Amino acid sequence: MLNIRVEALTLSLWNVTQSIIVQGEVSTVVDGIRIVSTGSSERIIYNVTRPPRHGRLYRNDRVVNRFT
Repeated sequence: MLNIRVEALTLSLWNVTQSIIVQGEVSTVVDGIRIVSTGSSERIIYNVTRPPRHGRLYRNDRVVNRFT
């Protein structure tokens, strides 16, 4: 007999720091995001469903709406 137990995938995402853009600056680095998942972290893809109202998201000097 082989028992197989399937666990639901969970993903918790939260920002542990506050990113403040000083007036006159043109960018800020967001580095306080923490993720906990029961899945493989290499397979998590961030999909931006609502782009910033003012500005753009960059990763490695490229505008992105999706990244890993």
